[in-house]
Amino acid sequence: LNQPSKAQHYYERALPLVEKRSIDEAWRTYYGLGLVAFHTGRNADAETWFDKAIQAVETVSSSSPDVESQRHVWSNRTAPFYALALLRERRGSPVAALQAIELGRHRSLSETGLGKIASNTYQWDPHTTESGTIGLEYFFGEADDPILVVVVSGDGIQAHELANGRAIEQLVTAANKALAVGRVSELESQLVELARQLLPPEVLTGLQNGSILRLVVSPDGALTQFPISALAIPGRSGQHYLLDRADVTMVPSLGWWFKERHGATTWSAN
Repeated sequence: LNQPSKAQHYYERALPLVEKRSIDEAWRTYYGLGLVAFHTGRNADAETWFDKAIQAVETVSSSSPDVESQRHVWSNRTAPFYALALLRERRGSPVAALQAIELGRHRSLSETGLGKIASNTYQWDPHTTESGTIGLEYFFGEADDPILVVVVSGDGIQAHELANGRAIEQLVTAANKALAVGRVSELESQLVELARQLLPPEVLTGLQNGSILRLVVSPDGALTQFPISALAIPGRSGQHYLLDRADVTMVPSLGWWFKERHGATTWSAN
């Protein structure tokens, strides 16, 4: 995308051909046109193209012969969902960003019997969230893309961009290796750095001052291979492991967690 006008030209030339050939190839072209529009500031066009790519993936999934094939379709085609979530986050719409994350990363939940959690809108009712409880949902894009994290609390929903996926994966790999061989001093510094990289400032502060009592975490990417509760929370009297500061609950999706708690497929309006 260093030359967006040229990229758009080639995508537009290819589009009629790939649409005739295969819908599974067409979604990639729609996604590419969306990226060009996104990077050139045409956000409305970008959202249209990302939505079109998602509809194409829906078509591919619906034509798959069995549940396992459908899950495979979704697990390998999350790029337009991530791009849509990032676009909405940068437009200052964290609720809409969370919707895109839920639609993308956890679309396969409806095929595994965990229930349909997709909805046209996601709105959080602060009265349904216990005091001291925070929900965190992570979403990874490509290796050089920033990780998205959505923070859900009684005060509402916030979205943040973290370090890129490659940097976090390197930190997680190093921490897991240090943990496996018992390099304690090296491990502690890595766990502190991971806490600073993965926890938004308001969450880190809440854990430090004791106002956060429980974290409900939906991990993604490299974080699914890492014990989140082992993060080291830095403080004036030294660092403390997350599991000593708050209860940690791991869930496949915040939408799934809300549905299981409240028996609703959509989040209540304020």
